[in-house]
Amino acid sequence: MPTVKLELDTLSPPVLKKNETIHFAEFTALHERKIVTVGYQQGYRGTSFRLMKGVSIRTKGQRGYAIKEERLVPISQGVLILTNQRIFLHPLPGQKTANVPFPKLLAYNYFNDGVEIHKEGRQKSFFFALKEGSPETVALCLEFLTREGV
Repeated sequence: MPTVKLELDTLSPPVLKKNETIHFAEFTALHERKIVTVGYQQGYRGTSFRLMKGVSIRTKGQRGYAIKEERLVPISQGVLILTNQRIFLHPLPGQKTANVPFPKLLAYNYFNDGVEIHKEGRQKSFFFALKEGSPETVALCLEFLTREGV
């Protein structure tokens, strides 16, 4: 596989392991699935009692509730780097990192806008948002590198 010489203007160079070579690098945003509140719905739970014709008593019972959805939320930014040993995020200063060595890689899925990575021992998956054309490249590289056991 071809190798990439990574030159970063604003970031320090990534620390690579022994005999590790870079095969893909691109700026990305790391997303994670989270439950977020998207709105509120007002509710009513009151009851009405009739005392006599034309006279009734109503108990108040207004209460609203939050509308929640599961969404992809950006949690970090940096450079997605794919090497012959792992896939990881080299983050911007103050951002979170992500590191998935190939032996811990359970599965990956690619979409039009990014790549989803499932890591052993982690319940939530990583979603790396990439520009058009890059998710297919990452998937092909992962297929080759994980199959060959490089």
